[in-house]
Amino acid sequence: MTARLEVDGTDVPLSVVWVHAQTDPYPGGHRYRLLVPITVADEWLRRMEIQQSDLGDCGIWFQSLVGDFAGDARCSLPLAYVLNTVENIQTTDEYLEVTGVCSPFVRHS
Repeated sequence: MTARLEVDGTDVPLSVVWVHAQTDPYPGGHRYRLLVPITVADEWLRRMEIQQSDLGDCGIWFQSLVGDFAGDARCSLPLAYVLNTVENIQTTDEYLEVTGVCSPFVRHS
């Protein structure tokens, strides 16, 4: 199993999201939950030379994490959501769980 993303409780492919940090998410209105199996998360953290205890200090790692798990599928589908905040990071025996607010991807013409 690789990383799994849910938006408002519905599975969403990582290839349709973009990470853009906003302290006041606009337009917001949605909640996401990213679940990464703990063994996969630990391997990724080791490779990136990041300690789990450092995850709360800076959100820059989050863009790399999402991009790495989207892999070659990035940009293969139209963008649907923008992940705006990292509000909570939990680790269990099974998962690294990241939650926050996201927005629908708004296209301007």
